Amino acid sequence: MMKNTVFLMIILAFCSWGCSKTAPEEPSGNPPTGCTPQFPDKQVTYNGYVKNIITLNCTQSCHKGGNSLGTGNFTTYAGVKPYADQFPLRVISDNADMPQGGVRLPKAVRDSLNIWVKNCAPEN
Repeated sequence: MMKNTVFLMIILAFCSWGCSKTAPEEPSGNPPTGCTPQFPDKQVTYNGYVKNIITLNCTQSCHKGGNSLGTGNFTTYAGVKPYADQFPLRVISDNADMPQGGVRLPKAVRDSLNIWVKNCAPEN
């Protein structure tokens, strides 16, 4: 329980860092049609895990749609999925620039996001 509380506090701390007004590149599109999951034995889904990470780190001030600072509305799966192909470079890699102006996500979180993307970004 204490470990979960500490983890949640760290994630919430990331929310305190703002985003730049510089808009990211537009997405190149959805993950390829006919995508084959690369980690079929590992289940990371949008509704089961990714949604909470995105809510805490992306939609608080930047990617919430409307007049937000970031491009894209990440408050729904339909809004996030077109950007999933950018996660390896923008969120997961050693040179990731998101969350913009904030601290990099913990390695365990980045690893889980990587599995999600490489498994074709499943919703459920």
